[in-house]
Amino acid sequence: MESGEGLVSPWVGAALLFGLVYHFTPSARVREHACRLFRKLPGFVVALLFVGLACGLMLLMQGSRGRSSTSSSGGFGLACVRWPFAE
Repeated sequence: MESGEGLVSPWVGAALLFGLVYHFTPSARVREHACRLFRKLPGFVVALLFVGLACGLMLLMQGSRGRSSTSSSGGFGLACVRWPFAE
């Protein structure tokens, strides 16, 4: 069996572990720390995090259909975005 094969991939295992730790952490402590950290972030970092999250969700929703050898990004450097006018 090669690495990555099996019931749970390493990324899914990491997500499950993070969710487990987050679930059993006291909520007040998480909220206070997360709010404090979020308020210290500059606006452009929050925007980049949002773009990364949106890109990741689009890749997740595309599934195996999004993996092709030709990029349809239109040369904008955003390989995760399928631009309708680039075809």
